[in-house]
Amino acid sequence: MKKAIIKSILIFCAVLLITIQLISFHITVYRNSNMPELSRSTQNTILKLKQLHPNNNTAVRIMTYNLLSDGPGFEGSPAHTRAKGVCSLLNSLAPDVVGIQEMSSNWYYYLKANTQYSFVSPVKTSITNSMTAIIYNPQRLILKSYGEKALTKGSFLRLRKYIWATFEATNTKSTFTVVNTHFSLNKNDSYIPLQQAFDLIDFSKDFSHQHPVFFIGDFNSAPISDSDNNSAGAYETLLTHFTDIKDIAASLSEGTEKSAKASFVDHIFLKGEAKVINFIILSNKELAFFSDHYPILADVIIKC
Repeated sequence: MKKAIIKSILIFCAVLLITIQLISFHITVYRNSNMPELSRSTQNTILKLKQLHPNNNTAVRIMTYNLLSDGPGFEGSPAHTRAKGVCSLLNSLAPDVVGIQEMSSNWYYYLKANTQYSFVSPVKTSITNSMTAIIYNPQRLILKSYGEKALTKGSFLRLRKYIWATFEATNTKSTFTVVNTHFSLNKNDSYIPLQQAFDLIDFSKDFSHQHPVFFIGDFNSAPISDSDNNSAGAYETLLTHFTDIKDIAASLSEGTEKSAKASFVDHIFLKGEAKVINFIILSNKELAFFSDHYPILADVIIKC
């Protein structure tokens, strides 16, 4: 009797799993077919960006991008209206590793179905996805290890965390770590981002003298000289331990809407040594439709 019950439960679970997978597949197909075409000007902009910033095969291209979630409590328009542009941008510029912030379940589906990228676990399914996530090109990078941890006083675990991944480049065999984060934005307590900065500084001690570590993401923290900044010196505190790669890049590139020398809250920091070829903020007018943050890229050469 017990064996029959167990067998029935197993069959039910298997059928349920297959049903869920089929539903997910059909939802994905629908969402892909439901994406509106890009305007001609946006297509031309993405093509121009690809031509202006070709991927250097000897370098690693790192990108950070807050997609602006379409989930409840966020201000993003439906993901399907923006997904084709974001996926086209990623596929054209071909960053090797991307730190993503505000990745909703819809964004998870679109990126998974329409780009070449693999997701760093613990990102597993659209239901359990991490909104602060890392994706990478498995043809260019080998994932060696990974993990995640909640930020101090982070009010939303899926969002306020840092996730890290250590990679080996398939062409140079060089090793590096990327840590992606999304600091809190709390105007009632501006010291929360400062406390979260110390989280990263403490974590960085685990990688002393091993290999370069890149801390990327939406830090909700700009230099204190920025009158709109309200993060109690979190940016300056990070600079006491890390280098803003914008300051050591051989060249700076920008779009039409914002200078690479301007103040903003998305950053790529470096601990260790690497040669920074380019720092790029894609502040092009058409890209403002995709998100309220511009993508930031860096091409770096990592010593073996």
